Amino acid sequence: MTEKSTFHETKEVTTRLREPLKIKAVPYRGKEPGHMIEITMNLSWDQIDLMTDKESDIISMIENMKTLIEGPMQSSYLGKGAIKEE
Repeated sequence: MTEKSTFHETKEVTTRLREPLKIKAVPYRGKEPGHMIEITMNLSWDQIDLMTDKESDIISMIENMKTLIEGPMQSSYLGKGAIKEE
């Protein structure tokens, strides 16, 4: 009798929190052209509760990005809910 061999492989991915916050202005060309803000957050559990503080880094980043989009980039900030799926 031959025994069936079972091969098992485990893959583990480790992410370091070197860049906990990333922000990007994403261009959108549609009925209302402009820019959206895309935010990527790699936060630890103890940092999540601090996100909504008025002096938090994420609030400052969003306000600065809005200023850049409407100022030097001479575009429109599309804001929340501006793009709807059709």
